[in-house]
Amino acid sequence: MHFRLTLALLIFILSGRIYCQNRTISGTVSDSLSREPLAFVNISWDESGRGAVSSIDGRFHLKIPESANEILFSFVGYTPRKFSATSLLSLKNANIALQPRAYDLKEVYVYPGENPANRIIARASEYRKSNNPEKISSFSYICYDKMFFTIAADSVSESVKSKSGRIDNKEMRGSQGKNISDTAIHALVDKQYLLIMESISSREFIYPDKDKEKILASRVSGFKKPSFILMARQFQSFSFYDDFITISEKKYLNPIAPGSSVMYFFLLEDTMYTARNDTVFIISFRPKSGKNFEGLKGVLYINSHKWAIQNVIAEASNPQYELISIKIQQKYDLVNDHWFPVQLNTNMTINGVKAGSGAQNMTVVGKGKSYLMNIRINPGLTKKEFDDTYIEVNKKAHQMPESYWQNYRVDSLSPKDMATYRTIDSIGKANHFDRTFNNMETLMTGFIPGRYLNLDLRSLIGYNTYEGWRLGIGGTTNNNFSPLFDIGGHIAYGFGDKAWKYGASLNIHPFPDKDLYLRLSYLNELEETGGVDFLESQKLLSSESFRKYMVENMDRIQRKQAGIGMKMFRYLNLFLFFRTTVNTSTNTYLYSITNENPRFLIDEFNYTEAGIMTRYAFKEGFMQTPAGNRFSLGTKSPVFYLNVTKGLLWLNGRFNFIRAEAKITKIFTTRRLGDSKIRILGGMVTGNVPYSRLYAGRGSYKSFGVDAEYSFATMRFNEFLSDRYVSLYFKQDFGRLLFHTTWFHPGIAVVNNIGFGWLDNKSYHNNIDFKTLEKGYFECGLLINNLISQKLFGYGLGLYYRYGPYSFLKTKNNLALKLTFSSNL
Repeated sequence: MHFRLTLALLIFILSGRIYCQNRTISGTVSDSLSREPLAFVNISWDESGRGAVSSIDGRFHLKIPESANEILFSFVGYTPRKFSATSLLSLKNANIALQPRAYDLKEVYVYPGENPANRIIARASEYRKSNNPEKISSFSYICYDKMFFTIAADSVSESVKSKSGRIDNKEMRGSQGKNISDTAIHALVDKQYLLIMESISSREFIYPDKDKEKILASRVSGFKKPSFILMARQFQSFSFYDDFITISEKKYLNPIAPGSSVMYFFLLEDTMYTARNDTVFIISFRPKSGKNFEGLKGVLYINSHKWAIQNVIAEASNPQYELISIKIQQKYDLVNDHWFPVQLNTNMTINGVKAGSGAQNMTVVGKGKSYLMNIRINPGLTKKEFDDTYIEVNKKAHQMPESYWQNYRVDSLSPKDMATYRTIDSIGKANHFDRTFNNMETLMTGFIPGRYLNLDLRSLIGYNTYEGWRLGIGGTTNNNFSPLFDIGGHIAYGFGDKAWKYGASLNIHPFPDKDLYLRLSYLNELEETGGVDFLESQKLLSSESFRKYMVENMDRIQRKQAGIGMKMFRYLNLFLFFRTTVNTSTNTYLYSITNENPRFLIDEFNYTEAGIMTRYAFKEGFMQTPAGNRFSLGTKSPVFYLNVTKGLLWLNGRFNFIRAEAKITKIFTTRRLGDSKIRILGGMVTGNVPYSRLYAGRGSYKSFGVDAEYSFATMRFNEFLSDRYVSLYFKQDFGRLLFHTTWFHPGIAVVNNIGFGWLDNKSYHNNIDFKTLEKGYFECGLLINNLISQKLFGYGLGLYYRYGPYSFLKTKNNLALKLTFSSNL
C-alpha cells in the first residue's frame, strides 16, 4: 500500500509537471515576406487583453493559463493571426509568420474630443526626464555587441533570362577581371556574411558629464588586430528620451518631446496588461500630413508604471532620402525601479553597392544587436576615475580567449558566423586588411603612414590666389622611430610666385601618455597678411577651409619658435610660445616708422613675440584607438578661443604692442528651425604696428566662387583694415524643413553677417588702399544646398547681397554667387 501511494503521488507530481510544461508556448514571430523576426509583437490569450510581447529578437516563451483557448498575435502594420492554444502547445518551436498589410493613416479619424493617444504621449513627455537613464546619478554596465553585414537576398542581380524564359546564367565581371555569377553570390549569401564583428565593453557614468567606455574585447572578421571598433549602439541614441533622437548622426524630433502632438500623429493601436497589472499602451506615430520637419515613424510601447517607454521601434519618416537608412529597436526593463535599456537593435540598409565594375547595384544590409548586462544603479563611482577619453580601446582587446567571449555572448556563434570568420580571416590575411585599415586611420590624421616616417598629405599639393599651384613634400617621424620625440619638415615650390618654401620642427614628448609636448620649429613660408589663427585644426569636409584657396595678399616670413603645449583642467588646451619673425611684404605696402617729415618707410618688419593660445571646449570627449590616435567626439557646449601676444623690443624686435583676439562658436538645434550656427570674433591691438599685425576683413569674395562658411562672401580680400574689430556670423540651416517633395528635397539656409572695425593712425600705412568699418558691414545670403545630390556629397548654389553703409552703387557689385558643397555622410 505504501508503495502504491508513493507511486501514485509520483505520477501525480510528474503529470502536474508535464501539464505545466504543456501550458508553455515558445517560438519566433517573423515577417511572412522577408522572414525577418518581428520585435514586440502583442501576444494575448483572453478578452481582458492580458499577455506579453515577443522579445526584441522576435522570440517568445510564455506560460499561458489553463483557461486560454486561443492565442492572438497582433502587430502594427500586420494582419492579426489567431491560433488555438492546443496547436501551439503541440509545437516545440512555433514559427508564426504575420502578413504585412498596407494602410493609410490619412484615412484615420479620431473623434469626438481629444485623441486618447495624445494624453498618453503627454504623460510620457511629462515623465521623460525622470525616466531618462542618463539622468540617474550614476550607473555601470557590461555590453556585448554583435553586428554583421550581408547582401539582401532579393537584391542579388537576377540572371539574364533567354527569350524562352529559361535562366541564362549570364555572368557579371568583377572589378579585378574575375567572373562572379549570380549563383555564386546566392551561395555566398547563404553560406556566410560579408563581415561580422563583436565587442565587449564596460561603461561607467556619473551625471552629468563623467562618461567612460572601455572596449575590453574586440573581434572583426578579416583582421588580426582591428584598428577600428564599430558598435551597433553608435548608430543610435543610447536612450529614447532626449528632445532629439540621433540615428546615424542625424537628429530627429523625439515623438515624446514637449508639444510633439502638434507635429506628430499618434494612434492608439492596442492595449495590453502585464503580470504586475501595469497597462501597456501600443501607439503608432508618424509626422502629420503637411508638417515638414525631420521626423520619425514607428511604434511606442508606453508602460503606465512611471509612464515610461518599455519598447520602441523607429526609423526616419522618409528613409528614401537617406544614403543609409536605419531602423532602430530598443527594449527597457526595470532595474532597481529605474527603466533602463537592456537591448538595442540596429537594422541598416545601404543601397547602390556594386559587386564590381559593370555590375548591377545591390543592397547591403547590416544588423546589429547590443545586449546590456550586469547593470548597476548608483554603484559608488568616483569622479577621479574619469578623464576626457570617453571611449578607450584595450590594447589587448583582440587577444581575448574564446572562454572570455563565452561569458558574455547571449547566443553562441552559429555555423554561418564561424564560416564568416574562417573565410574572411583568410582573405584578410592574404590581402593585408590590417595594414590597409591602419593606414586609413592614419590618413584621418592627415598623414600617409610609413615604417618610420609618415608623409604629410597636406604638403603634396596646394593652391591659393597669390601663390598659384604649389607642389611639395613633407612628413614626420612616427612612434616606430621614437615615442619620445618626432622630427618633421617640408619643402614646397609655388608656381605663381616662383619661390621655394620650407620648414622643420622637433616635438619632444617627455610623457608619451600625457598631453604635454615641447616644440622647436623654423619656417620660411607664406602667411596671410592681417590674418588670424587659433588653436584648432580644420575639419575635413568643412566649407570653412575653402577660403584659404582664395587668399590674395601674403607676407613672406622667416620664423624661429619655441613653445610648450599642454592640457589643463580637463577641457582647456594651452600653447605658450616665444618667437622671432621677419615679415617681408610681397606687394607695394610700406609702413611709416614715424609721421614726421621726411618719413622713414620700410617693407620688412622684425617681431619678437611671446604669447599664449588657448582653446576651451566644455564636455568635449575623445576616442583613443589602439594605435594611440585620439579623435574628438565633439561637444554640445560653446567652444572658446583666446590668443594674447606681446611684442617685445628684444632680439631685434622693433614693435612694442599687445595683440589679443577671441572667438566663440556654437550650434543650437531647435525643433522646427534646424541648426542655428553662431560665431563671434573680435580682436584688438594696442600700439602702432604694421599691416601684418593688424586685422584684414575676413572677406571671401569672388565673382563666382565656393562658399566658405564664417566669412564675408561679398567683401573683397583686404578691402578693410582694423586694429579693433568685432564680427558676427549667423547661419540658420533649415535643412529639408522648409521644402521637399518626393523627387526634390534641397536644403535651405539663410545667412546674415555683421562686422564693425576701427583703425587709429591710418597715415602710417602707405601704398595700399583700404577702408575702415566704423559704420558697420552687413550682408545676407540665401543658400539652396543639395540641388544636385549624390550618395556622399551634395552641390547647390548660394546668393549673397551686401547692404548698408558700405554697399556699392551698382546692384551687381553687391551680389556674390557661390557654389555650395555639403557632405551627405
